[in-house]
Amino acid sequence: MTKRIFTFLLTLCLIFSMIPGPAFAVTSDEQIGGIVEGSGEGDVDVPEETTEEPTEEPTEEPTEEPTEEPTEEPTEEPTEEPTEEPTEEPTEEPEEPIVPVVTVTNVEKTGKVKLTWDAVEGAASYQIFRATKIDGKYVRALTTSNTRYTNSKGTTGVTYFYKVIALDENGEPVSAYSEIVTGTCKLAQPVVSVSKVEKTGKPKLTWGAVKGAVSYKVYRADEIDGEYKVMYTTSGTAYTNTKAVVGNIYFYKVEAIAENAEANSAFSAVVQNEKVLPQPLVTAANDEATGRIKLTWEAVEGAVSYKVYRAASKNGTYKVMYTASGTTYTNTKADMNKTYYYKVIAMGEGTITSLPSEIVSANRTLIQPEVTVSNIPTTGKVKLDWSPVDGAVSYKVYRADEIDGQFKMVYTARTNSYTNTSGVLGNTYYYKIVAVAKNTKANSAPSAVVEGTVIFGRPEVTGVADINTGYPRLTWKSVTGATEYHIYRADKRNGEYTLMHTTATNTYQNITAVVGETYYYKVVAVGENMTSAESEVVSVLTAGREFKYVYSSYTTTKAGSPERNTNLYLACKAINGTILAPGESFSFNEVVGPRTEKKGYQSAPIVGGMGRGGGICQVSSTLFNVALYGNMNITKRRQHSVAVTYVPLGRDAMIYKTVSDLRFVNESDYYIKILASASGGTVKISMVTREKGVSPKSDVNLKVTYASGTYTLKRYYQGKVNYTCKSRY
Repeated sequence: MTKRIFTFLLTLCLIFSMIPGPAFAVTSDEQIGGIVEGSGEGDVDVPEETTEEPTEEPTEEPTEEPTEEPTEEPTEEPTEEPTEEPTEEPTEEPEEPIVPVVTVTNVEKTGKVKLTWDAVEGAASYQIFRATKIDGKYVRALTTSNTRYTNSKGTTGVTYFYKVIALDENGEPVSAYSEIVTGTCKLAQPVVSVSKVEKTGKPKLTWGAVKGAVSYKVYRADEIDGEYKVMYTTSGTAYTNTKAVVGNIYFYKVEAIAENAEANSAFSAVVQNEKVLPQPLVTAANDEATGRIKLTWEAVEGAVSYKVYRAASKNGTYKVMYTASGTTYTNTKADMNKTYYYKVIAMGEGTITSLPSEIVSANRTLIQPEVTVSNIPTTGKVKLDWSPVDGAVSYKVYRADEIDGQFKMVYTARTNSYTNTSGVLGNTYYYKIVAVAKNTKANSAPSAVVEGTVIFGRPEVTGVADINTGYPRLTWKSVTGATEYHIYRADKRNGEYTLMHTTATNTYQNITAVVGETYYYKVVAVGENMTSAESEVVSVLTAGREFKYVYSSYTTTKAGSPERNTNLYLACKAINGTILAPGESFSFNEVVGPRTEKKGYQSAPIVGGMGRGGGICQVSSTLFNVALYGNMNITKRRQHSVAVTYVPLGRDAMIYKTVSDLRFVNESDYYIKILASASGGTVKISMVTREKGVSPKSDVNLKVTYASGTYTLKRYYQGKVNYTCKSRY
């Protein structure tokens, strides 16, 4: 009974569907009630996964009319009555007709309208009809066995109306039309990528242009699931978040905007900016000891290393010079005549980096001069000395009256010293030196500040044995400003000096001296809150017996320039009269002292060129041979780099500044006095004693042998070797 009632009702529905109106099905290929088959000229879309209609049409078109047309108006009863009176109330309520339940969405990527529905029992296929008005002409868009359909050819911004009917295997309807659903084709979803602006590190979004979009809205949130706020609206396809805080993570999405707001795209996929480490703060300076360029920066939180880049110009090509784990970098191979430009990038885990630091520039500079301060002994004036700086063409001397005062340049020196000749007695001055390069950008850093006070000139002391008493007598000229003088004495030249006497006069006689003993003296001038430098040491032998017996002697000759002969004379003068007590040592450099212009030393030939004091190696070599024959204990001697002609090979002794020295110790039992003289290139040096017949010369034999480029000197004393030295030239 129920089945018959359902069949009757379905037949009625089919009959009524022939009446014009948008809510009824079609039964033929002609227009019926505003529904037509698709024309196939671009108005028919394909489903999401079905690009063509089935290759075979159903056996019967689902739009075909019923087998029998009703002979009367559809409002009348059908010609064939049902087996039971239609007026008879059914015993059961009729079931509602089955219809597809259609859901409308949009494909996010393309914005196209997408229909989906649940399968209808007994359905083998479905027909989708579309119109541009709810009461317009519905065109068949597709017949499909799927339960989905995408209007892939829909026009952006246009709203479409759809309804779906289910068909059986024979193409007969097994459902009524679905309710009409509506959907608007939207803009395609923007595809967004994120990067960072190199100079600022700010996040930058870019996307391809979306067809039909009139603008784009950029949204941002602090968390991926947080509240997204509109940051910017643009007609372009890029956005830089200029107000983003470097190091923060942000989340972005973009919406394409259509003229019809209903056609706005779906939001793009959420993108986030890459984490950026803070920018290193870099300082460029020069290493004081070497002048090399040194970069320093504070540690960047999250950094595991730092890449240092260098270029030859500010806008040039930067190359990686070094990857540092610490926060410093020294450019060891920089050219002193070039300016270099640097930037540093902090490197984090993975691909996380910082922005490049601000560009810093620097030049390799000369080494900072190391300055020593002293006083000119004879005048008390302040004198500055410094070691030569490689690459320096001159030195600028700056002076101030206070350590924190204004330093003014007072002198440009071509040598390695400066004397403040205008300094006022008792005044203290502050100095610093800058080494100057050909490229002024490579000038050194100023030296450390040194201070010096102008003091008294030292007393110039003469010592002799008093002609009447034989006691040592010292005399000196008055020193301006001095109120008294302190006299110090020692038993050895380099021994401990003890204050012996204080006097306001210019003379002193040592009446406690023991006859036959030699004493060493130095005098200091003293004034109000000031003392002079110590005088040069003078030695005096207390009168008794004279030094007149030769202990050992040696003479050398070499023709040379007047300047060289002057140097020979000055060196001999410094040595002449030196007395060595038993056990006392002798140092050529200590006795002769620096060979300076002030002392009168001239520039004369030396090995490899010219030098002040050139030629004095003849004096030291002569004295070396005297010491050899005197059986002195030679404790320091150095050969020349080339052979000399004034002594036999292997028996020379070179002197160079304070680097090379000649030293020996008087290990005899006698006081030895050294007599030295020079004239016309001839140097004669003797050791004399007060005792007769004690010379060891007859027991000394010198022998030089040569083998494999080496000269070996051996000294035999009483037949046994007691000294050996080697020389290579």
